[in-house]
This record gives sequence, structure tokens and C-alpha cells, in this order.
Amino acid sequence: MSKLTFAEQIKHPEWQKRRLHMLEAADWECTHCGSKEASLNVHHRRYVKGRLYWEYSDEELQVLCQDCHEKEHANIELMHRLLTASASEVGFGVASVAALLAGYLYGLCSLDPELHEAAIGLDGTSFDLGVLVSLASCASWKSMGEAADILAGPALTPQQRNVIERWKAPPL
Repeated sequence: MSKLTFAEQIKHPEWQKRRLHMLEAADWECTHCGSKEASLNVHHRRYVKGRLYWEYSDEELQVLCQDCHEKEHANIELMHRLLTASASEVGFGVASVAALLAGYLYGLCSLDPELHEAAIGLDGTSFDLGVLVSLASCASWKSMGEAADILAGPALTPQQRNVIERWKAPPL
């Protein structure tokens, strides 16, 4: 079969069945805001090269209203811009950012063991920092400052030292 265009894929009966399945599973409401009145979209949380629209698992798809769908794409664009900035301006590569995010998620919820191992393999220190940040997000400013003092060892980069100094200062 030749490669189908975007327009051909969204009109394809297989995508229409898959889309209907997702809408029914979500009880015809936005999974972000709960709206049942707005126009609903089935959002692909990620794309895999060569995969057709209907070849994604339920976990890779999400029902969103039009507003939430637009916000989701804006957030994804922001994430791409942050990754670019972290690699070029801060010298903190994409691997470190991915490990930091994985560590943060690991500290908040259960993370798939395969993702956990892959993230540690990217940058174990950033993964550990992500775990600490997730734990610190549940702590008081005083305990965060005390933890920052413990972390302030000689192996930290100037950027990490700046973050620790900001942790020590209570929010305005």
C-alpha cells in the first residue's frame, strides 16, 4: 500500500472506527476539562514514523475538546522550545532534560521500569535531581533550603548552584 496522506488517513474507515472507540471509551467527554458540549478530538500523544493513525494503543491516544487540544499542542511546542534552549543556551542536553523529567515523574508516580532504566542510562545525575525536585515540591520552603545545603557539594555546576540558591529563597 502506498503512503496515505494526512487527509486520507483521517477519512479512512479504520481511523473512524478507532476514533469512535476512543470517544465511547471517554464517555464522549474531554479527558482534561470534562466538557461534553465542545467539539471533541482524538489526540495522538506521540507519533511513530511509519505508523498509521489507527495503529496506536489507547494509552497513546486521548480525547480532548478543541480548546484543550489546542493547548496541548501549544504545550508540546513549548516543550520543544525548552529542549532547544536547554541544549543551546544552558548546555544541558536533551538527554539530561529527559532524565530530569523521568526522575521527576518517578518521584511522583509509578514509572514504567523500561523508561526508568533508559532515563538513568541517559544521565543518572539528572534523573536523581528530578526525583529530588519531585520530593521537594511536597516540602516546605525551610526543608527545601536545608536539603539544598546538603546538595551543595563541589560536583554541582554553576546552573545547579543557582537553582539551589533560588530554592533557599522563599517565594514572593
